[in-house]
Amino acid sequence: MYLAGLARNSSLEVQLLVVLNEIKKTMKLENKVAIITGCGGGIGRAVALRYA
Repeated sequence: MYLAGLARNSSLEVQLLVVLNEIKKTMKLENKVAIITGCGGGIGRAVALRYA
């Protein structure tokens, strides 16, 4: 998993950037609809806001 290499003390922002970069490389969502679950807080919320 791509998060396995992150240090535990990495900031949430750094971890989020890594996740978003990995998603961007692997998922082509242009002209498509994406349903993001778990948007109430944390990484799910950040991802939803990023794609909004």
